[in-house]
Amino acid sequence: METKFLTPNEAKKYDIKIAMDGVKRSCLEVMGQRKVNMAKIRHVFTDIPPFPETIEKQVVTDAHYMGYLKRQERDIKSFKKDESVIIPKNINYENLSGLSNEVKSKLISIRPKTLGQAIRIDGITPAAVIILLSHIKKLKFKATA
Repeated sequence: METKFLTPNEAKKYDIKIAMDGVKRSCLEVMGQRKVNMAKIRHVFTDIPPFPETIEKQVVTDAHYMGYLKRQERDIKSFKKDESVIIPKNINYENLSGLSNEVKSKLISIRPKTLGQAIRIDGITPAAVIILLSHIKKLKFKATA
């Protein structure tokens, strides 16, 4: 499934809708599209052998969630990179708009040293960490400008 490819024009001939961007996609990628199943793939590639139903269901499930899993992997890599960002000692949490008073209070009392420490504080939401990260990046940009 990963070694057989289909161009957008070939897909169109079989009534499979993918972006007409000229990019070849593997059968597995094509199966991630709506209304594409093993029967439709076998109609295009007649040499794909049948497998037990449980395996075929797993392949279809994997294909449908492949995009989400790739995006999640990127998010995890980004988080790990941002986790070590150092929070300036002189940061004024009171001035950060968008943070609840509870979040500000916890950040003021605990004074985390890194973003990773901040996200682990009970009650600190991912949205609050994004606001904090954005503020830190603005401070760094102002310092270099």
